[in-house]
Amino acid sequence: MRAIIFDGENLRLESNHPAPRPAAGEAVVRLRRAIVSPFDGQAARGATGFKGVLGHQFVGIVETVHGDAAASRRLVNQRVVGSIVSSCGECDLCRKGLPMHCRQRTIMGVCDRDGCFAERFCIAAKQLVTVPNSVDDDRAAFAFEVASALHASHQLTIANRPYITILGDSALALIAGQVMSKLNATVRIVGTDAGRLELCAKWSVKHRLLSDVGMRNDQDIVIDCTGDGLGLTSALSLVRPRGKIVLKSHCTSPAALASSPLDAIVRHEIEVIGSFAGSMSEAVGALAANSIDVVSLISKRVPLRDGVAAITALGNGGPSTLLTSEE
Repeated sequence: MRAIIFDGENLRLESNHPAPRPAAGEAVVRLRRAIVSPFDGQAARGATGFKGVLGHQFVGIVETVHGDAAASRRLVNQRVVGSIVSSCGECDLCRKGLPMHCRQRTIMGVCDRDGCFAERFCIAAKQLVTVPNSVDDDRAAFAFEVASALHASHQLTIANRPYITILGDSALALIAGQVMSKLNATVRIVGTDAGRLELCAKWSVKHRLLSDVGMRNDQDIVIDCTGDGLGLTSALSLVRPRGKIVLKSHCTSPAALASSPLDAIVRHEIEVIGSFAGSMSEAVGALAANSIDVVSLISKRVPLRDGVAAITALGNGGPSTLLTSEE
């Protein structure tokens, strides 16, 4: 089968990659759509240290479930999306209800587990969420980004109509802008791609180019969705004393950290909140309710066989490319 591999040095399409071999409790999923994200572009450049099959945002059809009859009856032949984190269910953090932070966790396409840029791949059945017929494949593929944006909104207490700036013009930033604009807040998206930012007009979300924004430390909340370490520097120049920074960018390099005025966090008593993934069930519900526009974020669709070129062309943000099955 076809799969897109990064071996630590080179990104390539393997035409005869071994078929997935599920462990007990795992499903074999046939890919229908996958999103090429900024993280995949970074991984393909060796910035994340990951080796293996790339990809973590998908919608597919379950073909089999190994060793779990109940999950098999529920999932086989169903369209699904899934959480990217596999947890052990037994460590102290799992027992405390924190499976996303499992001591033994693996993350597909990110950490110690092959991803979804393949014709078929394995994922734990317990991580899968079925997709209703009202949500088509293109929209379902964005479930992870929607879940991530919703999770960030749940980590904040919104009161007294705060000023919120979202940094970036990636799919995550534009989805987060839609989510935050529905709260009792004044929201704007600040990025570097004028064309991408123009999409905000469709959703009545304020938007500005980063070069046009004054760095006056006057924002109550700044959400960094840039996908690189430079976002933290900008966030620290925008947030007010005792304000909040939500970090959605998880590939901050040591060099970027070294260039950021981190002492400002102490001097201005800034609260920094890490934010990772969210509830896939909640995301599917939001997509089914048509409360978030993701179709406008799609720039092109390419077959899996052309995925290497699509990943190589991707920067830290920019248009969303859908990899499609070749059936």
